[in-house]
Formats: sequence, C-alpha cells, structure tokens
Amino acid sequence: MNVQKAFDKHVASMPINAKLSDIDVAISSARSYLDAAMFIQGELDCLNGVAHAEGKGTDYDRGYAARYEMEQLLGEIR
Repeated sequence: MNVQKAFDKHVASMPINAKLSDIDVAISSARSYLDAAMFIQGELDCLNGVAHAEGKGTDYDRGYAARYEMEQLLGEIR
C-alpha cells in the first residue's frame, strides 16, 4: 500500500470547508502508520543481519533494538 497515495486521496476527498482538526487527524493517522512501518523495518533489518543504520529514526531504532534483545534472550534459553 502506498501511504502517500492513500493520504492524498483522503485529503482530496475532504470538502473544501473541512475543519482543520479533520486534516490534523488524517496527518496523525498517516504518521502513525509510518512510525509502525519504520519499527517493523528495524526488526526486519535485524532479522536479516543488516547492520544498524544511524539516522533512520527513533521507531526504526526501537524495532531494531527490540528484535536484537529478543534474539539475545532466545539464545540464552536454548
């Protein structure tokens, strides 16, 4: 799914006199989706052995760290 395309379609469908709060909700929703996507990208990079990349954002870092920690814990259990 192309988030930008979906967002543009949503905003284009709003009436011209839409309240600013409606637009803020749409932006917040799109931002939340991107945050989750970056978290998952961090997890996937860790799973695939990709070196941690600086500057991709807090959510990417959190996803990478969460997966790394999980792998460390699973290694201790086995």
